[in-house]
Amino acid sequence: MHNKLGLYDEVEGNDATLVNELLVMMSESRSDYTNTFRALAMLSTVQQDVQRLQDHFIDITKFQSWLKKYRLRINNMELSDKERNEKKTSHNPKYILRNYLLQDAIEKAKQRDYSEIEILLKLISNPYEEHEEFEHYSNPPPDWASQIQVSCSS
Repeated sequence: MHNKLGLYDEVEGNDATLVNELLVMMSESRSDYTNTFRALAMLSTVQQDVQRLQDHFIDITKFQSWLKKYRLRINNMELSDKERNEKKTSHNPKYILRNYLLQDAIEKAKQRDYSEIEILLKLISNPYEEHEEFEHYSNPPPDWASQIQVSCSS
């Protein structure tokens, strides 16, 4: 978890509290973990980045309080923002295989259209890279996808 948050040295007690507070907020907000951690990895001082990350949380005031503590913590480290963000990005994939994406690929493959499999293979081969043409593959699952269950026999 330290690597996902860009904490490359450990401050006993403080880090555990910081991590736990974030996980509780994410759970309460039903945040997409992959996208939230990726947004955190990409966080800079640009207000647009802060807004993008803030949108993952219901209680904005609580999040802003956490963000202040997080920034104080990371500012005490000897890495530049750029170095820290590069390291965080390398621990937070942008693309993961989601059931609804796999189901779509299976359905197309049944029709002998293997294009989705090729796209998914490209994305999971380099899940930390930006693939602007496939940006929508990093979106959280749509509500209807919660009903999909992909098994090993699919």
